[in-house]
Amino acid sequence: MFSFTKASSVDSMGYKECKVLHIQPLSNTKNGLEFLLTQQKRYLKLADSALAFSVDLPDNYVPDNDFCNKLFENIVLDIDQDTVSKRGSEFDNCMSSFFLNKSMFDENYMENTMATQGVYDVFNDDAEKFDGTQIAIRQNMCTEIKKEVDGNTQRWLRYDFILPLNHGIARTYQPLPANTEIRLKYQRAPASFSIMKIKENVTVLDNPNLASIPFNFTDPVVTIVKPVFRAMYLKSDELDNKMRGYAQYPFEMPFLDYVVRKPVLNDHESDFLIDLTKGKMPSYAVFAICPITRLNGSDTECITKFTRHKLKSFEILLDNVKVEGFPLQLGMKKRYEQCMKDFTRTNDDKHSYAILNASLHCEDDDLRCITGINREFSNIDPPNFPICYTE
Repeated sequence: MFSFTKASSVDSMGYKECKVLHIQPLSNTKNGLEFLLTQQKRYLKLADSALAFSVDLPDNYVPDNDFCNKLFENIVLDIDQDTVSKRGSEFDNCMSSFFLNKSMFDENYMENTMATQGVYDVFNDDAEKFDGTQIAIRQNMCTEIKKEVDGNTQRWLRYDFILPLNHGIARTYQPLPANTEIRLKYQRAPASFSIMKIKENVTVLDNPNLASIPFNFTDPVVTIVKPVFRAMYLKSDELDNKMRGYAQYPFEMPFLDYVVRKPVLNDHESDFLIDLTKGKMPSYAVFAICPITRLNGSDTECITKFTRHKLKSFEILLDNVKVEGFPLQLGMKKRYEQCMKDFTRTNDDKHSYAILNASLHCEDDDLRCITGINREFSNIDPPNFPICYTE
């Protein structure tokens, strides 16, 4: 069911004896992809673990930007039968990945190092905007295969990917204790979330009388081929001593938890009051605007393409009291971080649990949708991160 391979002599944190356990899925269906990581004597490091897989697409379709994370709605992580994941909406995985990539990596890094994750550039264009360069970047990394469909031999392309785990625990460098059982379930998203149709016809092979035929990808999800979860396990005297100390106290691992919600704004209105959170204050909140029709999924529209929609300004309300320094007028040259100084100061014990609202003022009467991500710490007090709006 699995095998060990040597990953490297030393991992990113300096631990020796690193090995990768290749784990086959318990199930791989149109509903989900599930793995079970049984108890091991070594220490699992999810930050250096990843899902390796392939997908096959007809040559008139290409992966959308951030393709891999758009294949999945949510990732459910169970540690020793305790679930450490939350579900906010069907966009938890793809939207959180989009916002986190935007905040963590620059353009050069994303364009030159993240193609194996399905991230090709910083753009989120619709299919009609794809140029030859964008298509070539994707298809040049593929292997051509033949596929029989409706009596015709069609030209399809096989894409290979390695996807890090998009979960707060996997964004820490703390290994998990030995003899810990992990269950991972990747819940599948519709195919329309992740693929772009760049032309009407697919190429026909082995038929001198027929060069191409019209073809639509109608499968409900993109089939994942030969998935394997590569789990990184560590072993060293240093880790043994460290973990031995934890045995005397309850083991705690601070991590960021993030969920995405989708409140809909009413048509023909210009002012909106949005509930961002009720309860524990998030350490970081982001919101973005797009037509709700885009979020339904389409093979011609990117679901992570956001525009201002004539948003003029927004205000933050903490326990229904406006935060000083608002409203923020879009187009202001003043740094948003400076504007948020007063807000971050309120993120103390008194306001660790509060109602946080955003008041939006728009000049557009089209039907809109707010999509946002809230990130909260588990088992640790949140730091003073500002709320940011990204144009």
